[in-house]
Amino acid sequence: MLMQNFARNNTQIRVLPAWPSDWTGYFKLLAPSQTTVSGNLTGNRVVDSLVVESADRRQDVVYGTN
Repeated sequence: MLMQNFARNNTQIRVLPAWPSDWTGYFKLLAPSQTTVSGNLTGNRVVDSLVVESADRRQDVVYGTN
């Protein structure tokens, strides 16, 4: 799974909640409310340079399963 809406009136965006920890890559996802989430992913499940294109939605983005 790459992305899911969750909790708080369906406004929270969970990015890569089921991504295998040994995979790497780049992602760019279109989320609800005209939001784009992109970044680089390393094998240790760290997102480098997470970009949220819709500044008011940044607080809604959660990485991984946390």
